[in-house]
Amino acid sequence: MNRFPAVLLGIIAALLGAVATLKLNAALRDPMIDLATGWPRPLIWAVGYLELGAACALFWLIAHGRLRAAWLAESLLTAVFISFTAFRLVQSPNLPCACFGSTRVSESAVMAGLFLVAATLLVCRMLLPREGLREALRLKGLVTPSTFGVAFGLALFGTAVAGALSTQLRTRVVAQLGLAEVTARDVTFDQLPTGKLGTVQVTLVNHSESPIEVVGAKNSCSCFSIARNRFKIAPASAETVDIEIYSRNVGPFRQRLTFFLVGGHQRVVDVHLFGTLVEEKI
Repeated sequence: MNRFPAVLLGIIAALLGAVATLKLNAALRDPMIDLATGWPRPLIWAVGYLELGAACALFWLIAHGRLRAAWLAESLLTAVFISFTAFRLVQSPNLPCACFGSTRVSESAVMAGLFLVAATLLVCRMLLPREGLREALRLKGLVTPSTFGVAFGLALFGTAVAGALSTQLRTRVVAQLGLAEVTARDVTFDQLPTGKLGTVQVTLVNHSESPIEVVGAKNSCSCFSIARNRFKIAPASAETVDIEIYSRNVGPFRQRLTFFLVGGHQRVVDVHLFGTLVEEKI
């Protein structure tokens, strides 16, 4: 019973550290992260370092047996992150998503997780006898490095699962809003020679009543070269973007294109290089 609060807090702190590490890694590596989230990059760095510092502070409190202070800090952090995420959702309600490199973690999923954490903390404090809590406060060294390792691994696994689920949710949200419909032509090569392979044409169709402005585009690896990454699409019209392909891999492969729209929206296109020439609506 006495180990349970410390282990629970360790898992929460590891989750905060994992999310902060992914966010900082994406902000440092991805030049389009500010367009993807709608926040300036210095603010993303500040929030990431704040989360990482909070996780380290929780580790220190838990390791020194100061569980009461850790409970209070966890409750405060939960309130802060719920408020921050709610503000983010109000600012961009159509696509509550933040980019973390190859994994996209929905902020709505994070907010739901924080509510679950808050409820768990409340239930634990209600069920844990006051004498047991006082006894736990006096104990030292409840959390071992192996416990932290397991907690950190669980946090990374949970982050990956949340990212996979949020990617599907984000695609459905975009499809329901009717912001843009993407048609991609898939090119096939039996053998991929070196140098320029050809061009993939990606057509974005605007079915909304207002113009759509694309403010950026990126590809998942260096074998694509995007000719245009800033353009506007008038209502009831379409724009075609040429994607030049260069072979840097051997064998068939699939790459991902991401177009960033004004307001923090995104549209992801998967381009497949295999089989025969196929035109596919995505």
